[in-house]
Amino acid sequence: MRLISPGRCGSGMLNKVLFSIGLACLGTSPLFGNTVRAPLVAYIGPSAESKTSWFTETRVWNLGAQTASVTVTDIIGWGPTRPLTFSVPAGGLRDVPYTEFASGVGDFLALVEFSSDQPIRVETSVNTYMVVDPVGCPGANLGFRNVYYGDAGCVPIAGPLLHGFEQYFQPGVRAVLDWLTLDGGAFRTTLYLTNPSASAVTVSATFTNAAGNGHVTRSFSIAPHSLLTLPQLFRDPAFLDFMTNGGFVEQAPGQITAALTAVFTANGPFYVFAAAVANDVVNQPSVINRFTVVQGQPVP
Repeated sequence: MRLISPGRCGSGMLNKVLFSIGLACLGTSPLFGNTVRAPLVAYIGPSAESKTSWFTETRVWNLGAQTASVTVTDIIGWGPTRPLTFSVPAGGLRDVPYTEFASGVGDFLALVEFSSDQPIRVETSVNTYMVVDPVGCPGANLGFRNVYYGDAGCVPIAGPLLHGFEQYFQPGVRAVLDWLTLDGGAFRTTLYLTNPSASAVTVSATFTNAAGNGHVTRSFSIAPHSLLTLPQLFRDPAFLDFMTNGGFVEQAPGQITAALTAVFTANGPFYVFAAAVANDVVNQPSVINRFTVVQGQPVP
């Protein structure tokens, strides 16, 4: 679904005033404002392939001197979601669990835009847990697993925090992901690309190995007003080739990691982040908390 927020970057409206005042549309460095986007709000339930699940909890902080009226003005993603309106006391907090975004039972994943009459900051916690006994998980009979701090057969692990951002990356801006891991037996990386505009956007990416002597370039087309996920990008043989020539970093004797960076540009507004997760949490539940997120940052 799409709810229009007048004057936001990427909406097709002129932003020359914002540009001249503070370069507000160049990058995503501001972490607070009257319109802030949470890059990821989601619930992904267990499946036949995986006995793990993950969900988000979003926190909105009102930095203003008056009670804030906060409205969800845009949702970009997939699954059963709905808009929200709620208030946050002056200087106070409001936690928004994933269940408040859900309009039905089922998985969903989206970038969510919050608009407020007071300046706000938005952060999202990504939580994972292994369902040892689904029947013992709170809310299992409703189709959801509403567990935050653990109960019965659910084993929750608090994951990383994603910072909300005020403006999308604009054409001409270089956005970098400086902490990426090649897919392998232990980990896998998923790339998330969001296009907020009404037209398709092409994102170009250059991936560089740790030695700086190997590069792979890729282009991704993102449909209008959509979120593209790429869960197996680094299983491309091209990445294995250039990583072999200088992409492996020895952390300790016998312990190596396949490290790389990526720089993104586009012909329209976009946002990018990536998540690296453990591959096998069913047979190795001790690694369930191996979940990290890196968000795009503007670079010269």
